[in-house]
Amino acid sequence: MRLRIALITFTILVVTSTLLDEPTAPQTFGETTEIVPSTIVSLYQSNLTEIKTYRWQGVDWIVYYGGNQQEVVNTIHSEGMKVLLYVTAYQQGPGWSHPKFSQNWTQFDGTNYIMPPYTDQWGGFYRLSPYSPYTDLVLLPSVEAAVRTGADGIFLDSLLLHPDADKGPYAMNAWSNQYSGLSFQDFRERSLHDSLKRIYNLIKGINPSAILTVNNNNIFAASDRLRYASSIEKWQDASDGFLLEIVGVDPYGDDFQIAANLLLQERNAFGVTKPLWLLYYSLKDKSFEYLAAKSIELNYGFWAYNKYILKPNLIIYNKIPAYYSIRSNATIKDFEFDRARRLINFTTSRSSTLTKACWVETVVPKAMPDGPPLVFVDEGPVAFDLHSNQTHYTMKFNASFSQSNSCSVSIGGANTIPEYSNHLVLLAATMVILTTSLKILKKRRSSSPYPVCEPATSRDELEATRRAVGHHSSL
Repeated sequence: MRLRIALITFTILVVTSTLLDEPTAPQTFGETTEIVPSTIVSLYQSNLTEIKTYRWQGVDWIVYYGGNQQEVVNTIHSEGMKVLLYVTAYQQGPGWSHPKFSQNWTQFDGTNYIMPPYTDQWGGFYRLSPYSPYTDLVLLPSVEAAVRTGADGIFLDSLLLHPDADKGPYAMNAWSNQYSGLSFQDFRERSLHDSLKRIYNLIKGINPSAILTVNNNNIFAASDRLRYASSIEKWQDASDGFLLEIVGVDPYGDDFQIAANLLLQERNAFGVTKPLWLLYYSLKDKSFEYLAAKSIELNYGFWAYNKYILKPNLIIYNKIPAYYSIRSNATIKDFEFDRARRLINFTTSRSSTLTKACWVETVVPKAMPDGPPLVFVDEGPVAFDLHSNQTHYTMKFNASFSQSNSCSVSIGGANTIPEYSNHLVLLAATMVILTTSLKILKKRRSSSPYPVCEPATSRDELEATRRAVGHHSSL
């Protein structure tokens, strides 16, 4: 009898391995400290849930725009990611103020001081002059405070001049006394370069490993480079990299290939050799997948839309979007994808209508589990009903609450935890095959002219099967 059970078990294991154990390409996991290639997102206010989601979605860098900088930097670092703090250079919003401010601080185009109530195509902003007291009283102290938080660097925005500016008193004094030999256009470009160099030296003096990434402000054409005195190829001695910001994009559109073409133009036509990040906000899977794949091929950082990364039921796996679902009569919370072990983790919580157990149905991409799929509840293996199609596994199982009001659930593959692989695969494979066989036999009962024997289904008989396949109580 023992020999017969062992033979049946071996046959079940072979069949299960054939059905479930699909070959998978080697994967590389973990965070990168490199500027490129990488995945970047924006964070506009302190939000621990978002930060954790970015971490398990494989984000490498977070650019933070909000307050409480020290706290947020510490939190992002504790989650294993890098952080740049946002600093605006020579633009401030309509509500900005400073106790020593005067209109001479702003850029002057010969007719208007560029400050509210004056408006241009972007609205009513303060456009500050690089040679005004603003640089020493506001800009440089903001940079210093940000770097001293221990952030990994600065993302510098709005380094540009208004068309025909700056002709204000501070600029004209610098031009006549320091750069009288330059044309006005060369002086405009020199003023921004000199300011950037001061910022760069300040950062490196505090922390030589901190980086400075500068926004190109959506300026790509040669004519616009002259108009706004913003030419990133001329700033390469005073920065560690640049962001190519492509704005005005339809997030549901199909123009995403132009983004990679613009990046190639910066390298090939304008001679930019420093690392590049590319910002293209899209909510479309094929856009993300294309630009994420291109980021490896062309070696750039992809600044993805935070609303895309936070989409419900989405996992970014190997830079490819994959979708999952979880249904249950219990409350599902604390979802997380463990990239290192390719585990989907979540918690089921008991509701007032539940007593001892709940049911759970999960649909997960086949690429997720490393090996034949397994289900753990409170770190112990459980039997499950398995179905699959070409892309996804569907697993149905019960989770017992025992003395707790919640259960921790993990879904992964047999290769994820090596110490489980010998006994657990046998157990899980046997339970799945028995469940599937029972259903098949029941379906055949009515059509078969011969009597059909049902497989053992009682608790004692199942326990005997578990013992036969080598189940240990320690599991």
